[in-house]
Amino acid sequence: MWKIIHIPDKLPIPPNQQPTVNVLASVIDPKHANTLIRRLNQIAPLKNVCHVKRIRKKHLEGGKTQLSVILCLASEDNSLLNSLPQDVQELSDSYQLSPFVTK
Repeated sequence: MWKIIHIPDKLPIPPNQQPTVNVLASVIDPKHANTLIRRLNQIAPLKNVCHVKRIRKKHLEGGKTQLSVILCLASEDNSLLNSLPQDVQELSDSYQLSPFVTK
């Protein structure tokens, strides 16, 4: 009889030590969420971090909710001016988004 033994490739990483990358994100109007996500997946797919959800819902004080979306990966120097691809910049301008760098 065979005995199955699982040998993991890597040791599990604790949640507080997970590797992160810098991204450019923006708070968005919930009514534009579907359109923005679809367009961003076309013009700026998150190839190296495809396991990450592109949108995040945050509950604020007073019962309000806030949606933020990952626009694209940040450049090495985390500069907003050089990080946004032209298509993403045009989308950001048309929806009056305010990009910021986050992890």
